[in-house]
Amino acid sequence: MVEYIQIAWQGLVSGFAYALIGLALVMVYKTARILNFAAGTMAGISGFLAHWWAAEQDMPFGVAILFAMIMTGAGTYVVERLTVRPLVKLGDFLPIVIMTLGVEEFLANVSLLWWGGTARRYRVPGDIDRINWLIGDFRLNAWHLVVAITTFVTLSIVGYIINQTELGLGMKAFAEDQDAAKLMGIKESTVSIWTWVLSALVGGVTGIVFAPVLFLQQDYMNIIFIKGFVAAILGGFLSLSGGVAGGLLLGELEAFTIKWAPREFAAALPVVIVFIVLLIRPHGLFTREKGHERV
Repeated sequence: MVEYIQIAWQGLVSGFAYALIGLALVMVYKTARILNFAAGTMAGISGFLAHWWAAEQDMPFGVAILFAMIMTGAGTYVVERLTVRPLVKLGDFLPIVIMTLGVEEFLANVSLLWWGGTARRYRVPGDIDRINWLIGDFRLNAWHLVVAITTFVTLSIVGYIINQTELGLGMKAFAEDQDAAKLMGIKESTVSIWTWVLSALVGGVTGIVFAPVLFLQQDYMNIIFIKGFVAAILGGFLSLSGGVAGGLLLGELEAFTIKWAPREFAAALPVVIVFIVLLIRPHGLFTREKGHERV
C-alpha cells in the first residue's frame, strides 16, 4: 500500500509542473487564441537566472527569485509588444505561431551562449532539496513539499486574479467573445499584454521551483513544456481548471506507467495520450463540446 502512495505522490509532484505549464499555455490561448511555443524556454531562463544569481553571484535566494520574476515579466512585456502585437493586428494565426517559435529559438541560443551547454545542479539554501522525512515507510522530500505549497499558492493567486479582478474579467470577456468585449470598451492590447505577463510568471515559478529537481541546462524545461502542452490538450485548451487537471492526471499516468510498463512505452506516453484524446474527445476531457458555433 505504501508503495502505491509513494508512486502517487511522485506522480503528483511531476503533475504540478505539467499543470502549471498547461495553465500558462491555456491562459494565452483561451484569451487570445495564440499558442506560445516559447513558454518552456522562457520558464527555463527564469530558473537559470534565479539559481545562477543565488549560487554564483552570492545574491540572497529570495532576492534572486524576485529579480528573476521581475526580469521575466519585463522581458515578456517587451516580447509581446515587439513581436506578437504587430502580428495580432493582421488577424492571421500562423505567423504568430511561427513568431513564438522564432522567439523560442532566439532565447534558447542566448541562454546557451550565456551559460554554456554544461549541465549543472544548483542546491537551494539549507540543502532543503536533500532533506528527506520518513513517515513509516513513506519517504517525503522537503523540496517536493515546497513544490506542492508553491503550486497551490500560485494556483490560488491566479484564481483570485481571474475571478476577482478587472484583468480577470477582461480575460473572461475576450475568451467568451472578443468582438463583444471590444464593444464593451475592454482594450484588447491591455488584456493581451497582462495575460502574457501573468502566463510567463506562472511559467517562471515552474522553472524556479523545478530547477533543483532537474539538471539545469539550456533545454531543461523543454520536456516539461511538451508534457504541459499534453496537459492542455487533455483539458481542452479552453479550460484553465482543465489544464491543471490534465497536468495532474498526466503526472499520475506517467508515474504508474514508469513503474510497471516498459521504459519505451513510458517515454511515448504523452504522444499516445494526445492521439487517443484527439480521436475520442478532440475538445478535451474537461471541456464541454459546444452545441453550436457563433456566427
